[in-house]
Amino acid sequence: MKVEVQEASSTKRELKIEIPASEVDAKLKSELAELQRDLKMPGFRKGRVPEDLVRKRFEGSVRREVMERLVRESCLDAFRQHDLKPIAPPEIRDLKFDDGQSLTFAATVEIWPEISLKRWRGLKAKREVLPVRDEDIQGRLEMLREMQAELVPVDRVAALGDFLLLDYDVFDDRDQPLEGRGVRNHLIELGSENLMKEFSEGLVGTKAGESRTLRVAFPTEGVHEEVAGKTLKFWVKLNAVKEKRLPELNDDFAKDLGNFDRLEDVKGEIRSGLQQEAEIDADRRAREALVDQLIRENPFEAPESMVANLLEAIVEDAEKRHRDAAPFDREKARAALRPAAVRHSKRFAVLREVGRLESLTVTPEDIDARIRHLAGQTRQSPEDVRRKIEEDDSMNQLVGDLLEEKALKSLMDSADIEGVGGDAKESTQSDSSV
Repeated sequence: MKVEVQEASSTKRELKIEIPASEVDAKLKSELAELQRDLKMPGFRKGRVPEDLVRKRFEGSVRREVMERLVRESCLDAFRQHDLKPIAPPEIRDLKFDDGQSLTFAATVEIWPEISLKRWRGLKAKREVLPVRDEDIQGRLEMLREMQAELVPVDRVAALGDFLLLDYDVFDDRDQPLEGRGVRNHLIELGSENLMKEFSEGLVGTKAGESRTLRVAFPTEGVHEEVAGKTLKFWVKLNAVKEKRLPELNDDFAKDLGNFDRLEDVKGEIRSGLQQEAEIDADRRAREALVDQLIRENPFEAPESMVANLLEAIVEDAEKRHRDAAPFDREKARAALRPAAVRHSKRFAVLREVGRLESLTVTPEDIDARIRHLAGQTRQSPEDVRRKIEEDDSMNQLVGDLLEEKALKSLMDSADIEGVGGDAKESTQSDSSV
């Protein structure tokens, strides 16, 4: 096999591979002979089908299988010979496979970037524990009030912010009811961002027992494909108007939460929880500062395929969380979010290198501990969690996450951390969450 390798970039290699005709023909004859030995055809005993008939009937499919196998195996051999570590399967092009001729093709492959860390121990970072503010505590109290709120029926017309209990049926532009679109005793919040504007505005001013017909124009994107771009008619009957009433913040409120006698006890519990969150967040920001220092001091090119895959995942997540009235612009989102994808790709690469330099490994005990942790979080048995991981083929992802956590902990343990607002070293050693 003849292999030529050219450096297209620091993370991309162009290969030209030639497999001699003699090797190709030998492989093809071997595959046809093996097929002939096992073949059964009407009128012939097993293994007695004439060679020319086997070739006539099956040579085309066998040639394709031989070609695919030779391409795959030759690429793997070339990677080993030239010490290339691919990130993704190679892109094959210019494939030539003619009778009696050598098999030739070109392959483009992205490889792991070459990173030679100048230092990874003794890095410096600040660990700042942000103070817990009174307004932070008040914000959590308001969240608890919302959770304890009651919906109380009121005898008045509906206004934005009210909750309406209603029945509705949906009709198309020919006034034909849409099957499966009738709903009874459905609760909505008038003016909610999840509710169509025409629906909210059309029900303002209605009272329990009244009916209205609303026409709603749906956008072309961001809604179910059955209604996208259509204008539908809703027949709505209002059953009840309810308003949200929040409990007063007093000792009775604290007692209703359970395990508290006074409101001050609730505030103390909230403060303690927020302080713990601040400590964890300080650890996280210190770790990421160390990673940024590694990336800054050891410049390298992020593999484009990794960046592209991460960018698509980030954009899709952003689109799911998009709540603005304007349509989601994926191209603008890609441009804005690309730096984050590049940084995350480089983060993955430098932590992988730290793991290699520190000879970090994941043991079966590490995996068992993580599975038990996940089981506790999801209220499942460890056996069920392990089975789900294996079914999803995500064990490699779990191992990768554990290795990344160990690399981050190694960075923190060896770093010079300047604590602000707390003892950073004690916290980072006691908190193994990443």
